[in-house]
Amino acid sequence: MTRWQVEAHADAVTEAACRRVGRAATDAIARHGTFRLVLAGGQTPLAVYRRLAASDQQWSAWTLYLGDERCLPGDDPGRNSLQIEATGLCDRVGAWWPIPTERGCAAASDAYRETLQGARPFDLVLLGLGPDGHTASLFPDRVWPDEPVFAIDDSP
Repeated sequence: MTRWQVEAHADAVTEAACRRVGRAATDAIARHGTFRLVLAGGQTPLAVYRRLAASDQQWSAWTLYLGDERCLPGDDPGRNSLQIEATGLCDRVGAWWPIPTERGCAAASDAYRETLQGARPFDLVLLGLGPDGHTASLFPDRVWPDEPVFAIDDSP
């Protein structure tokens, strides 16, 4: 069953998203003692991450992962991980696992595949939607490998 929640403005979307993430965290921690959250990249979710960082949560039980990252040097401001870290969210949680793309796409994919081996199932995966219909760096009209982590070296 699909349920849509329509909000009047961006701030209301941010608040609604924070409430849903907070409920998911509370439920997961009650069920198995931890909350494993995969974060979306890009600009859109940053307001949600800032708002979450200011909220009252059981932070030590949270573990954050990334759904996608740009293969850029470790200090490049275009990296999703650096933008997310700037929101303050990563400073609050028990563990934060950014994708080490400064190692290069193939090495980063191998390293993150290893990181995720013991992490799944995730409790919540946040996804954005780009103007061209992509999500998590998965672009339309492409064939993707059946792998939990892989490098994309020809994104549009």
